[in-house]
Amino acid sequence: MPRSASESPSPRLQREADRWLLKIKSGQATARDVAALRHWRSLSPAHALAFDRARQAWDALGAVGEAWRVMGPTAAATPAPRPARRLFLGAGLALAGTAAAAAAVYPPLGLWPSLQELRADLRTGPGERRRVELAGGSWLELNTRTAAGHQAAPGEERVTLIAGELIAVGPRLPGGPAIGVRTGEVRVMLARGAADGDADAVAEAPQMQVRLAEDGVYVTCLAGAVELHHPAGLARLRPRERLRFTPQVLGDAQVVDIERLSAWRHGVLMFRDTPLAEAVDEINRYRAGRVVVMNEALARRRLSGTFRIERLDEVFDQLQAALGARVRRMPGGLVLLG
Repeated sequence: MPRSASESPSPRLQREADRWLLKIKSGQATARDVAALRHWRSLSPAHALAFDRARQAWDALGAVGEAWRVMGPTAAATPAPRPARRLFLGAGLALAGTAAAAAAVYPPLGLWPSLQELRADLRTGPGERRRVELAGGSWLELNTRTAAGHQAAPGEERVTLIAGELIAVGPRLPGGPAIGVRTGEVRVMLARGAADGDADAVAEAPQMQVRLAEDGVYVTCLAGAVELHHPAGLARLRPRERLRFTPQVLGDAQVVDIERLSAWRHGVLMFRDTPLAEAVDEINRYRAGRVVVMNEALARRRLSGTFRIERLDEVFDQLQAALGARVRRMPGGLVLLG
């Protein structure tokens, strides 16, 4: 039986699993390294699942894994003996049945869409953006790796967000169909009319941004007003406010930088003093393959800059120049930073 979503690994845990796999695959791992990996995998179901996903992603890259023989600190002078390699493979196969079943629901590292995403009415691939016209002068803007369902109902455009991120833009004039975005049991609506006392809210069409992330769902009011109907209560957002929710918890609204959050609408990504680990997580959404930070100290370094999505690999040149990072570009879009 697949593990539940609540046991899914966090981005930090997945990065640790990536590094473990790359160390084992480097040809420099020892039997002690393999034993340490087995202990790390046993710490929790999320640890085991993170490593299974990393291993499946590596297998999906095919020859890329066998090509990688350099990068990262040397674990020991003596390479692992053949029995240790068999031990590693045995550990990897221990949950093979579970991982194979879960892979269809939670694809490893997002290298391919889930079955649910494949059945979606609306989809985008890595780096792709798409605009979908709706009734009454409203529309949707789908960001990279997004899947959504759409149904037109009397007086309302109903959208179900399955994966990724989208912006819903309502009609400028009153009387048009409402727009609602549903994620699980939570419904987010573009409110009809301006927020109380907000004269600027009627200056442009109401807009909201909804993103599914590892740690919950983020809803941002870009213009107008947004109403969020959650089992824990009702929330209302004004322009430049965002909140995060999970199925159980409804967070508080916070003022955010909407220019940075929605920069992808204009074909760019903006980073402002962003930890490199977070920046790489964002970059991985927009390009095929995988970028892996091999060094924890480097992962904590800060990145600032604006980068065109269609030329996103240029960020690696800046990392070399500004942060002194070593960059290894491998087949299949795999990039190692150390």
